[in-house]
Amino acid sequence: MPEVPTLIEQGYNVVALAWKGILAPARTPESILNKLDKAFEQMVKEPSFQTATEKMGSRMHFRNREEFTKFLREEDKLMLGTLKKLGMAREK
Repeated sequence: MPEVPTLIEQGYNVVALAWKGILAPARTPESILNKLDKAFEQMVKEPSFQTATEKMGSRMHFRNREEFTKFLREEDKLMLGTLKKLGMAREK
């Protein structure tokens, strides 16, 4: 849509990155969460996985559950602030 200006072209200094993550249902047992955490860390650090994701034009790095939870909270706060500035945030 070349006729539609970007947010930056409209004067909004917005940068959004695409990220991926795995979430588990609430109340998933801690032992299972720990097992998944370790398995996904091993997978992401596997050279063949890194090569495959790079071939798709992506780069992956692992964040453990605590780091990813913190990231999600920060991302939520950032996006809510951006939506408020744009007049698009819903009131709770």
